[in-house]
Amino acid sequence: MLSHIFNADGKILQRIRQNDRTVLGELFIANRAAVTRYIKRNGGTPDDAEDMLQEAIIVLWQKACTDGFTLTARISTFLFSVARNKWLAELRRRRNQATPMETLPEKGNEADNLQSMIDEEDGARLKDALEKLAEICREILRFYYFEQRNMANIAELTGLANANVAKAKKYQCIKALQKQMHIAYNENSKRN
Repeated sequence: MLSHIFNADGKILQRIRQNDRTVLGELFIANRAAVTRYIKRNGGTPDDAEDMLQEAIIVLWQKACTDGFTLTARISTFLFSVARNKWLAELRRRRNQATPMETLPEKGNEADNLQSMIDEEDGARLKDALEKLAEICREILRFYYFEQRNMANIAELTGLANANVAKAKKYQCIKALQKQMHIAYNENSKRN
């Protein structure tokens, strides 16, 4: 039984090294439930879990393509550990961040949360930060948070390959927005 598992993991690593991108979806589907359960139990959302799992799969892909990489555990264990560590780092980052970005929509009605941020005095900074983002990021965030469109529809409207690519791009756009907001708050504190 154990040799069957490690043979299967070895074949997955071989497929990664052969640049077989279909294995990405298989890894995502196979590991989604465990990572989602952990992230949700530890203050996250299903979207957070998907983001952490995507990052873990990227780490596996990068490591598998380096010379001398040896997997010392099952792939599922490796992915879970990386996702868990990334989530713990994200929680630390959120706690330490001095800006109101933790109020970015993550729980409950996301559009209402983002709208309430805009309605507050930080709205001007948020609007400025949004304007500094690439056009595709502004579109994705508008479609998702204000028009409440699903990822498949957003992918179609923006010309992205599929819903997973749109979701990954949304995550990158949120990170870019957080960075712009952090810059804005640092500039404001220097002035005061």
